[in-house]
Amino acid sequence: MNLTEFVLTVERKKIYNMNFGNRLKMLRNITGVTQRELASAIDVERATIAGYETRSSEPNYEKLIRISKFFNVSVDYLLGNDEIIKSTSYKLPILKNNNETFQQTLEYVVVDEALKKNKDLLAMKINDDSLAPKFNKDSIVILENTNEISDGDLVLCLLNDEKTYLRYFIQSDKVILYGENSNTPPLIVENENIKILGRALEIRISL
Repeated sequence: MNLTEFVLTVERKKIYNMNFGNRLKMLRNITGVTQRELASAIDVERATIAGYETRSSEPNYEKLIRISKFFNVSVDYLLGNDEIIKSTSYKLPILKNNNETFQQTLEYVVVDEALKKNKDLLAMKINDDSLAPKFNKDSIVILENTNEISDGDLVLCLLNDEKTYLRYFIQSDKVILYGENSNTPPLIVENENIKILGRALEIRISL
């Protein structure tokens, strides 16, 4: 075993022997997420995250699941049962939709690098009932900023000066838009009367 292999072996053992608190802190440092940002994402106080990292407290199962989804890693990895981090992640700011423009908030969501793949991504919270009852308010939608839309895609569109999420279908020179909410009737509009702001790639349900 040469020196490089020895060092790598030692580092792997260090990671494998990490407890939950150590791994949580390491994930935060890798992704640049603060204790306050993580606390906001899983609905706890900042002091609770500090407690997790110092092992003075432990998350319940629901919080453990939310942490694993936030960082895109397995629960087994968090608990030290798996040595491999499942994905390379980065921090995406959550934008606020105010019907005029997108405004950046102080919140972030961690996104798998495999999802990005050179795409221009946006993250937004749902602030209406357009996707109810399947997805509730405050669920986070990961969108690709693109005009390349296929039939059946869920899109964020600007229609009559309002932003809303609808299913997109093209028929001749018309666009047919269906709401996920059964109370929303289909809309038939001219292609030039709708502006596509993004295509939904992933929705994370707010618990």
